[in-house]
Amino acid sequence: MNFFASLFSGSDNQVSADEAVALYKEGHQLVDVREKSEWNSGHARGAIHIPLGQLENRTNRLHKHTPVLVICASGMRSRTGAKTLRDKGFQAVSVKGGMSAWMRAGGSIE
Repeated sequence: MNFFASLFSGSDNQVSADEAVALYKEGHQLVDVREKSEWNSGHARGAIHIPLGQLENRTNRLHKHTPVLVICASGMRSRTGAKTLRDKGFQAVSVKGGMSAWMRAGGSIE
């Protein structure tokens, strides 16, 4: 198992923003679970927007066999979102520190 694959099988189920940016560049999916107003104020380029309250019923927008990075404003909602996805059979982790950490790590924003 390579380093990044081991992140998805660990007990912490979180990755740093630096790790998330690298994984996203390698082709992992990025799901932003913030509300629409938060999304509209700026989001990661290419992210998939599914508010946390809709995630349970909108997983059809995701590729089942591609690992998922889940992001929110601070890292709290993304932990819930990642667990929801893992319960549905996805490999999913939360991005620690949310969007601010993502920006500090050099993640693209639009």
